Amino acid sequence: MFRISEIDNSNPAIRMSDFKQKIQAFINKPTPKLDPREAFVMANKLVIIFAIFYFAIFKFNAPLHELHRDLIEFFSVAFSLFTAFLILWLLLEIYEKSTGKRALKTFGTSPVVFIFVYTVGIAILYPIKEWIWSPNKSWVVSYYWRHFPYAFLVFCAFTYRNYKNAIIDGLVLQLNEKLGNRPDSENIKAENNSDESPIALQVDGNTQNILPSMISRISVGGHYLDIFFEVNKQIQQICVRKSLTEILEELPENSFIKVHRSHVINRNHVISIQKVNRQYVIELKGHEVLVPISRNNLPNVLSQLESSR
Repeated sequence: MFRISEIDNSNPAIRMSDFKQKIQAFINKPTPKLDPREAFVMANKLVIIFAIFYFAIFKFNAPLHELHRDLIEFFSVAFSLFTAFLILWLLLEIYEKSTGKRALKTFGTSPVVFIFVYTVGIAILYPIKEWIWSPNKSWVVSYYWRHFPYAFLVFCAFTYRNYKNAIIDGLVLQLNEKLGNRPDSENIKAENNSDESPIALQVDGNTQNILPSMISRISVGGHYLDIFFEVNKQIQQICVRKSLTEILEELPENSFIKVHRSHVINRNHVISIQKVNRQYVIELKGHEVLVPISRNNLPNVLSQLESSR
């Protein structure tokens, strides 16, 4: 389905307005509050993004002495970046505890973060390079400006990734609020709806008819499917020999969402979305097991759950 903005985006004025709105949203988007573990993880992510850029232009066929030099260069810069980012986080924590206010609260302050991390990183890198290579070599100023654009590109990728994660976290929070405010009568739709057609499943040689609205989750287990459904507020399970594609063709499209290559859930049974060990999972009514959402499916899952409200 097309939106009006998508149809009319040939208009330069509309495109410019949309661009300005995106920039404004980026500038005003709050940055996440980091605990020590999250700050450590964030510093590692910065190093990983730097490594991707670095080894994308790495000359693996260079002579051995040049490979050795470049690897030392990489680890020196990575250590400097990692340390500089943690220094920034520590200073921000000290400032917040002493004043009761947060500094650098929005993504609009990213240029300040970049300048600080890059400058402190160079300050840490300078004595390392002087010690490893040639003492008393005044390379720091030229090195600073020569690598400035490259470092800015790395930090833009890092900031964009964190901005996307912040948007998803915000969408999940809003969605959970709506799910929490949804009346219980809407959580499970029309369990005894006479207009609903049951699906016939072969279980141990017998045919069992189940209403789609009763099914809460379907999971792949080898060549079989584990189907979980609610009867009298109790979760029951059956095992059928069928593919996920086959059973999805028998179920109503507007109720079931494929959240993972091995899992399909009924959106009307969803209680909340949680984040466990940096992965989003779905909590279903009556289930103790949390259903994982694959990273690729996450935007589609959030969109479908939001549209169903």
